[in-house]
Amino acid sequence: MTKFNDIFVEAKRLIELALPIILSLSLSCSMSVIDTVMTGQVSAQDLAAVSIGAAGWNLLFLTMTAVIMALTPQLAKLFGERNYSAILDWVCGGRWFALLVTSVFYAASVVTLYAISRLDTAPGTIDLASNYLLFILLGLPAAALLQVHKSLSESSGNTKHILLVTGIGVLLNIPLNYLFIHGLSLDNQTVLIPAMGGAGCGMASGIIFWLTLIGLIQIQKKDKQLTHKIFNTDDSNDCKHRNNFSWTVPKEFKTIASQLAKVGIPIGLAIFAEVSVFTYIPLVIAHLGKIQVASHQIALNVSSMMFMIPLGMSQAITVRTGYHLGRGSPQMAQMVSRTGIAIAFLFGIASMSLIMLNSNSIPKLYTDNEEVLLLASSLLILAAIFQLSDTVQVTAAGALRGYQLTTIPMILTLVSFWVIAIPVGYILGLESDVRSYLETIIYLPDPMGAKGFWIALISGLSANGLLQTAYLFYIQTRRHTATHQDSFSPL
Repeated sequence: MTKFNDIFVEAKRLIELALPIILSLSLSCSMSVIDTVMTGQVSAQDLAAVSIGAAGWNLLFLTMTAVIMALTPQLAKLFGERNYSAILDWVCGGRWFALLVTSVFYAASVVTLYAISRLDTAPGTIDLASNYLLFILLGLPAAALLQVHKSLSESSGNTKHILLVTGIGVLLNIPLNYLFIHGLSLDNQTVLIPAMGGAGCGMASGIIFWLTLIGLIQIQKKDKQLTHKIFNTDDSNDCKHRNNFSWTVPKEFKTIASQLAKVGIPIGLAIFAEVSVFTYIPLVIAHLGKIQVASHQIALNVSSMMFMIPLGMSQAITVRTGYHLGRGSPQMAQMVSRTGIAIAFLFGIASMSLIMLNSNSIPKLYTDNEEVLLLASSLLILAAIFQLSDTVQVTAAGALRGYQLTTIPMILTLVSFWVIAIPVGYILGLESDVRSYLETIIYLPDPMGAKGFWIALISGLSANGLLQTAYLFYIQTRRHTATHQDSFSPL
């Protein structure tokens, strides 16, 4: 009965932690929808430009924040240990680490801007896309520092902080978008803010990152329970200054930065591998025509919205696993990670059922083109199956991050996406010399276009889910065995 009660309590705690994260992730996605709608009302060129610029930004932003995300399990572990003085050191050190990471990604943005300039599209579209990226890059340092403070809120169990500031950011997005898209003038002579077109969405987003960062820091400073823990420590702490987050570099910064890089860089590479696959596939199938691309985009959009649920649960699993490891309870860490994966899997089944039952009606929300409706409906069946694989792989990876094990998961992700998914997609989706050769050995159906790539994604994600889960169970079994042996070792 006690074990069942523990599972129930942890399941409840996981859902309480995950729900605000899921809602905040969904709100963040809604900002891209708002940008799409508002730029689409300006012109098709502005819409295309924002789509291109946003694709480049997302690759940079998601990879960068993934690296800094290494702070979350470390802080969760320290909260479990009740080592509050060290938490302040890691937050301050994490902020300086985030700025170092920002400088690297500013350099990477030069490559991204160059890649955009080489695209085979109208020059006006290229200029707008480049300006969008340049404007939103003004918010890159804020985005990096925001991830540090999100890690603090998540690891301390205060995920509602993140939901609040994200909601405010969404509310500000519409008026700021309008302001920078259309400009502001007092009369025909005096222009206060020039009209930037679609690129103005980048400026609005950059400003929102800074406002969100300031808002989250203020909320954290006013949280008496949090500040009592991390500021009311011994006066020797270098990073404590008048109940504020000091910019003093902690004495242990080199150790902090080294540990964050060790854990964070593999997370960043794994996220890059995954995001780049979803960025790459539309480019590969583009020559098959607009019907294939549009249908793929509908299925991907629906799947991405559903992905917020397992992603939020994954982040909650990271926190609770790290916390219990800090408490010196590997058995509870094992229980909470497996409970979280099981809960997410049940949500995955629900998502799969929902998409399958509405596979014919969902595409009608996007278009009335009969060809797109037909193909998108069939792709949504595959996207529904995709939910189960995606749920398992992201939650297992979240549990492993709680153990601060990221190198092997990164390798497994690279293999699953780029060694399995992409080659299988080429073989099933497109005509190629490799496919022609394989047809002499085995039976292959006719090239399936976008369908072939969705089957490939399911294959890659399923492989990743199985491998990540197997590795997690191996680590947990090994640690449980070691703990059991230690408890009976002679004095």
